Amino acid sequence: MDDRDATRRVAAHYSRDAEAFARYWAPYLRPKAEALLDRLPLAEARVVLDLGTGTGALLPSIRAAAPRALVVGTDLAEGMLRLARAGAPGPLALMDDQQLALLDRCADGALLSFVLHRLPDPAAALGEVARVLRPGGVVGTVTWGHGRRAEAGRVWDAILAARGVPSEPSTVDNHALVDQPAKLRALMLGAGLEPLEAWTSTYEQRYDLEGWLDFAIGSGVGRRAAPELRQEYLREARQRMAGLSPEAYVVRSEVVYAVARRRGARPLDPRANEP
Repeated sequence: MDDRDATRRVAAHYSRDAEAFARYWAPYLRPKAEALLDRLPLAEARVVLDLGTGTGALLPSIRAAAPRALVVGTDLAEGMLRLARAGAPGPLALMDDQQLALLDRCADGALLSFVLHRLPDPAAALGEVARVLRPGGVVGTVTWGHGRRAEAGRVWDAILAARGVPSEPSTVDNHALVDQPAKLRALMLGAGLEPLEAWTSTYEQRYDLEGWLDFAIGSGVGRRAAPELRQEYLREARQRMAGLSPEAYVVRSEVVYAVARRRGARPLDPRANEP
């Protein structure tokens, strides 16, 4: 499968799952991405790009961090953008982060929140970011590091596997390219960007039995249970998970952050680099 086929698969996957993503994943991801905004100098920015905006959950926070900017969200999944238009009005565009349909030097800032690991070519996306940033413009990325799966997840997988529910094949999984600060720094350098800082944070999400099962069914968590059989699976899960300790429902995730800028001084006249 070449990169174009992989990109189409990613777009189809996220278009199909847009509503589930908006309900289950966007609220889970947004606070982790918001932690990046404090490290980005966006107060004076005029154009900021949210690349891979998904359902637009981060757009209001970006607008608050960049109050003078035109904030543009892009995504390659039409289903995601339909929900973004309904929930976060503003300019949105359907495009691939690896081939941005944008002019050179058109933006002061860009974010890629939990995007790079789902791209066939993360280096190409960062190269495109370097192209569209003005000199001195900044980019921030957020992606997954290493995590600890909850014991409840292993029980849930065992139940579905025993009933013949297969694991859902990943569309694109490039976590291994971006799961450490040093790897992100290297990708940014290769793209012609100047890394400023990179770090990790660990987040903990606590569920109870019903909250965990709601997330498992609604978000998929790697296996898709047929709707007509879900109640049957849930009954078995409740029986087998009833004796688990509260710690069994804790998910700990490492998140990797990086900030870089396009080399070159920001011009005194902000119109100097207008395309």
